[in-house]
Amino acid sequence: MVFGEKGRIGGFSLQETITYLIGVGLINNVISTATSRFIQRDVQTGRLSNLILIPLNYPLVRLFLSLSAKPVNLLIRFLAYFAVALFFKGKLVVTYNFLVILLTLISVIFAFVINFLVDYLAGCISFWTITTEGPEGIIRTIKNIFSGDYAPISFFPLAVQTIANLLPFVYIQYFPMLIYLSKVSTIEAIKGIGLQIFWVIILFFLTKAVWRKGLKKYEGVGI
Repeated sequence: MVFGEKGRIGGFSLQETITYLIGVGLINNVISTATSRFIQRDVQTGRLSNLILIPLNYPLVRLFLSLSAKPVNLLIRFLAYFAVALFFKGKLVVTYNFLVILLTLISVIFAFVINFLVDYLAGCISFWTITTEGPEGIIRTIKNIFSGDYAPISFFPLAVQTIANLLPFVYIQYFPMLIYLSKVSTIEAIKGIGLQIFWVIILFFLTKAVWRKGLKKYEGVGI
């Protein structure tokens, strides 16, 4: 057993770690998008030409399309995670604190926006490359490591934790679960949500700049 006689690793008990991994799986299903692949398809097939001519905001179209596919997918996957939760019944951290639940949900909403913008940026690579699979794979791996997808960030060496805290990825999965598990105080949770908003703003303007530059190249090539 990994925990052995230690009882806790990286500040997490076995019960908290099981809850964390199930929670991260649920969050991942909530925030995941296929935005990068759709942008790549639209650019390379020339479909983007038609989409940018209609009086609709393309990024918003992609955002709402990502949201529209959620309900059915989430229902199916929720049932799977519910079955897993039943298996670990009595070994999960369950909170009934309304404020904790509310802050967690707010954090997950901003986590979705951050993840969407990161995926959108990855999709913009298709303006300059034949395929985004290679760069997207690298971005996905980095994101998974520093978002706490594989394990809580506190499990990693201090150097990795330091780097993670400087990147937006830590606010995608790890931070919402810290709130849920009451690993941060209410004030710290609010400050963290403030940092999520900060990253949303930074990524929004970065995405906007890259998108505009990519469009100029796209129109110049004349796909």
